[in-house]
This record gives sequence, C-alpha cells and structure tokens, in this order.
Amino acid sequence: MTRKDQVVALFAAKEHDAVATYEELGQAMGLDPVQQRHLIQAAVHSAKVPLLSDHKRSLIGVAGVGYRIRLPEEHLGAAAQLQRKASRSVTLARQQVDSVDMSRLDEEQRKLVLAAATALGWQFEQLRVMDLRQQNLARVIETVTTRVDETEERTNTRLAELERRLAELEPDRVDGQA
Repeated sequence: MTRKDQVVALFAAKEHDAVATYEELGQAMGLDPVQQRHLIQAAVHSAKVPLLSDHKRSLIGVAGVGYRIRLPEEHLGAAAQLQRKASRSVTLARQQVDSVDMSRLDEEQRKLVLAAATALGWQFEQLRVMDLRQQNLARVIETVTTRVDETEERTNTRLAELERRLAELEPDRVDGQA
C-alpha cells in the first residue's frame, strides 16, 4: 500500500473535525514524525484529492500538530479562500506577461507573450464576473433569509395573539385541547 493510500485510509476512518497528528501519521507510514516530516506532508498532500472526491473529507493543517478534517460547513469557506488565492495568482501571472520587455524578444516569443497575455486577460475577466455573480447571489440569499425570518416572526406573533384570544373565548381549553 502506498503512503498516499495509507493516509487516505487513515483519514477515511476518522470523523469530521478529527485530528491526525504527525506522530499518528508517521506511525501509520513507518516514518519518523520529526526527521521525515516532509515525507509525511508530501503523502498528505497527495492524498487530499482522493480524500475530497471519494470520501468528502477536506484537510487543513494544524501548525506543529498535524492535520484536521474540516467540518462540512467549513468547505465553503475553504473554497472561497482558494478562489481568492487563484485570483491573486492570475493577477500575478498577468503582471508577469504585461511587464515583459518586448524589445528583447524575437517575433515568435512576442507572439507567445501576447497569446499568454490575452489568455490571462480572459481568465482574469471570467474570475471577476464569477466573483460579481457570487456577491449578487450572497446578497439574494441574505435578502431571502431576512424575509423568511421576518415572516416567521410575524407568523409567530399572530399565532400567539390568536392563541391568547382563543384562551379568552374558551377558558376551559388548554393548548388547543378540550
């Protein structure tokens, strides 16, 4: 069994929010948790995709301790963090191609740089549009949630008033029972 498979098996058997220490991971793979930590980290890194796709488990590093399985409700935050990181990476890549001294390139290299600049510009614009859509969706969800909460509050207030009136009209009835 490969180290990646050992890590997948170890985390697949654990519940969400559980932590696997470097000691535990090292023992499972027959590695020294101090001297061979980089091998443990490499094995965990290679196991992240199958853990997520096959077992619905996302890992987060716990500094100096090991790794924790994210709770399901933490996945959205992790996705947003990765999206911000991707946007920064595309921005940096775009700055690289935009800052090339074209006068020092031959015609073929200039074409490649311009093609990369075009592709990165398109990718940047797509990320921007998706970010705006996500912000709009978040606003819509917030509005709907607020309206539902307000409706629920009004309904509960009206129900309490109706129950009070009913109790006045029929004092021998308690909680809707005869």
